[in-house]
Amino acid sequence: MKLTSELAEKVKALYWENLEREFGGSPVFDLVAVEPDKDEDGQDTFQVTIVFDGEEDAIDSRKAATVLTAMVRPLKELGLPPVLLESYVTGEEYPVLLEMRANPLWWMEEE
Repeated sequence: MKLTSELAEKVKALYWENLEREFGGSPVFDLVAVEPDKDEDGQDTFQVTIVFDGEEDAIDSRKAATVLTAMVRPLKELGLPPVLLESYVTGEEYPVLLEMRANPLWWMEEE
């Protein structure tokens, strides 16, 4: 199923709920971005980027895994595939990530 803006909003709400339950407000999360994508077979899917305040090591990997696992059933109920790409990035790193996604071959450019 294709990710519509309505479905993206539902996914965001589910993420916010699970982030609050697992992390309890620490670190502070600023943004949950849900964007359409394609898998290696060209099938519709989506990626999730979670932006937080703090240092890179502020994310407890067990809690992040619990959030991802908690999303499986609700996504299936919405008719969506499981999340294939989920990223936690700091607010400082987010603009860099957006630039890298906009220009996937950034590392090949000459300086």
